[in-house]
Amino acid sequence: MQLDHLVFAALLAAAFIYGMIKAAKEHGMEHTESELRLAFGYNKGIPADAQAVWGARLIWPDDLVWDRQDLVTKDEASKEVLIDWLNKIGISKMRENLRMPYTLGLHPIQDIEAVIYEDEIGKIIGNSNASAGYIYVVGWLK
Repeated sequence: MQLDHLVFAALLAAAFIYGMIKAAKEHGMEHTESELRLAFGYNKGIPADAQAVWGARLIWPDDLVWDRQDLVTKDEASKEVLIDWLNKIGISKMRENLRMPYTLGLHPIQDIEAVIYEDEIGKIIGNSNASAGYIYVVGWLK
């Protein structure tokens, strides 16, 4: 009798997991190993060929909060180059440009993507997602 309960519990768990995976696929939330996804940042802006990306959710317009950032990577070498670029150039230039977000085309209550900073090494884009209080950004190496 106890074995029947264990089999039933295993089947119930498998059905639940199958349902969750099916729902995720239907809502475009399926993740694969080759796909980079940020816990914080502008996921819609991640290029398909990016090897490493950094993202953040800033408080409008340029308040970068330490615990609302993420970094995901496919390889360690790209990660190190991206971190170096962000620390030396990217983040400071992004924050400087975000001091006047309207000149970039960003608006706190409109869903508009804009290039915040770009040079020959990397690029940072963002969008407020019409949140009325945040800017979601993503940066990567070219």
